[in-house]
Amino acid sequence: MKEFLAVINAFRAAEARGATSALVTLVKVKGSSYRRAGARMLVTDDGQRIGAVSGGCLEDDIQRKALLAISTGRSSLIVYDSTDEDELNADDIRYGVGLGCNGVVYVLIEPITDTSGRAHIRALQKFVHHPQTQVLSMVFGAEGNLKSDVGKILSVAEGSVESDFLSPELRHAVEGDATLCFESKRSATKLYEFSDGRAEVFFEFLAPPVSFTIFGAGYDAIPLAAFAKQLGWNVSVADGRPSYVSKSRFPSADALVVAKHDALAEVNEQIKFSDVAVVMSHNYIYDLSVLRLLAHLPMKYVGVLGPKKRTEKLLNELRNEGAVLSDEFLSNVYAPMGLDIGAELPEEIALAVLSEIRAVLSERGGGLLRERRAPIHDHVQEIQPALK
Repeated sequence: MKEFLAVINAFRAAEARGATSALVTLVKVKGSSYRRAGARMLVTDDGQRIGAVSGGCLEDDIQRKALLAISTGRSSLIVYDSTDEDELNADDIRYGVGLGCNGVVYVLIEPITDTSGRAHIRALQKFVHHPQTQVLSMVFGAEGNLKSDVGKILSVAEGSVESDFLSPELRHAVEGDATLCFESKRSATKLYEFSDGRAEVFFEFLAPPVSFTIFGAGYDAIPLAAFAKQLGWNVSVADGRPSYVSKSRFPSADALVVAKHDALAEVNEQIKFSDVAVVMSHNYIYDLSVLRLLAHLPMKYVGVLGPKKRTEKLLNELRNEGAVLSDEFLSNVYAPMGLDIGAELPEEIALAVLSEIRAVLSERGGGLLRERRAPIHDHVQEIQPALK
């Protein structure tokens, strides 16, 4: 979401000053790569570049190709193959193309004109301003009569389908597979072959940004809120002390809620859609009230600051009150919260907590990458001939 917003804002600014842009999308990866499929950047014909699709080794070359696409008005699919660096030519070495990743990446470059790229930009704008879970399907390669569908978009959300596909046959096939990707919450690529041509489609599963609620507005919550906002999350801070829940202390927070421990039910509507929450008021009664509320919400992560024994006491007190604590809720309670990185300062604690949350949401263990035997990134699956 953060990258999408940067691209959209840069596009609007470019249009306002009369510049033409090209949208660059990483649509397919084989082997190792710095970014996953779905990474985007914007290139303008007056020299600006926003976003990235690699660790920096491809951007200069992509910028040159994007400027060419703007001048010709034609989209292009560029393939960078660094699996055999012995085969790189002098220009590749000079520009740093492919060095370091040992993979193959496919990059679609779309000049944004009246006839090209508009649907893609509109889809990103809609997601940024009205985020909802969806699958964005984009044709990035085609031959024969389907060639004119390159860059066309079909989006599937809950109860709705939007498309500017030209081929009815391709649209029907893509809509069915996009629906399956939506249900399975995953991205994919697929190659379609018809009697009049072939087309390759990138199905991108998009979810709204993480919604994060911090209960407790002490000094240690300040860097936590700031770091979470830098990640592009929606951040809410709740506390019973009005002087603590202030814009001066939490300038980037999306919502500031003042609620005493006995009035937390009043903020239920504001937090019930939160994905994750942390409990860190340093007040036993307040934390107990927060856990009483969260126990009935579908949280993916509930972090509790403080010793494990303190959290066990809080949960036992809820049980003694007659509260039913489901196995699912208890499995999503993390106490003490945070990864074991030796954190002590508030900023270090924030880093440990946000790293743990990111690991939980990504279904990762949060260990050392050098010990990982599987690929660092979960690659987008290439599915052929059918999505199952």
